[in-house]
Amino acid sequence: MSYQIYRTNGTLLTTVPDGTANTTSTSLTLPGRSYPGYGLVVDTNFVHQLENFSNVSPPPNPIVGQLWYNSANSTLNICPIDGASSGQWRPIVISSSDGNTTLSNVAVTGNMTVAGTVNAALFAGSGANLTNLNAANIVGVVAFANVASIANTVAGANVTGTVANATYATTSGTSDIANAVAGANVTGTVANAAYAVSAGNAGYSSTAITVTANSQPNINILTSLTTISTGANTTPGTITGTWSLSTGSRLIATYADLAEYYEADEEYEPGTVVEFGGEKEVTLAEDSTNRVAGVISTDPAYVMNATCSGIAVVIALQGRVPCKVLGDIKKGDMLVSAGGGYAKASTDPKMGTVIGKALQNHSGQGVIEVAIGRL
Repeated sequence: MSYQIYRTNGTLLTTVPDGTANTTSTSLTLPGRSYPGYGLVVDTNFVHQLENFSNVSPPPNPIVGQLWYNSANSTLNICPIDGASSGQWRPIVISSSDGNTTLSNVAVTGNMTVAGTVNAALFAGSGANLTNLNAANIVGVVAFANVASIANTVAGANVTGTVANATYATTSGTSDIANAVAGANVTGTVANAAYAVSAGNAGYSSTAITVTANSQPNINILTSLTTISTGANTTPGTITGTWSLSTGSRLIATYADLAEYYEADEEYEPGTVVEFGGEKEVTLAEDSTNRVAGVISTDPAYVMNATCSGIAVVIALQGRVPCKVLGDIKKGDMLVSAGGGYAKASTDPKMGTVIGKALQNHSGQGVIEVAIGRL
């Protein structure tokens, strides 16, 4: 009587006839009933599992959830999809002979206590709860710092107390800037001015070449203005009020998709297919799921829900984005999840499974442009 081998989720993996051994369905040898030398096979399987298939290359015929210890770089990896190639295994832990251990992305939802020293190249976040920082170690701009005694650069507009020994902080302690500057008299740059009004109190700065200030409440009209800048494309700005475009005007974006932030259970790279579910709002999409949420955007043109908490990932809702794909795909094919963050072509997709339509022909594993939201 043949053995039927089932996965943990109840799906049939393979059938092993009597007197034979299956070596193609998994990385282990699966002996059938009355297979000669089955004891050696079972013992070997135990050893391979104990050492997590330790080798410089991944084991053959891997299945989802399998572990592999890469002895070339001392990393423990997990298989995300059946038959994953070497480049698709995901590293979990990196260990070394000196006892040091490196983890991949770690999300801590509760309290974490560290008995030793925390060394880091970068702390990401607002820093609102960080206290007693050595100012000598501050190499950038300190926003809203009460004390930063040796920092080389402190934005004056953000200083609420006295800054000693700072290279410059023009609004701290002693106010050495003008509270009001007549626009007719401005020929250069006004740094940290409270406001800059035009001659005769006309309500707009018509003569100033460049006026920069933390607050300019008396400037009501700006004409022939071609550039509004926060200083860098990574620096956020704020617009307050209700605004509309006049007839013939339009907003033009460099990039091509409308996106929204969602809270994820871990960080996902651009092009990854995700679904609604998991411990947070979205997680890695399963094969052919009807809970598909979309694709992690690479360069969104417009992003909504900017105050999303936790691990915020930006998901494309409409437009075109790069997407990770598997298999043979023709331009115009409808795409559904292939599992492991990839998409695949489908000729008869079910409701809720469609990611969008392919904009390129493709074969194998890679990344292509996809029109999101096209059914």
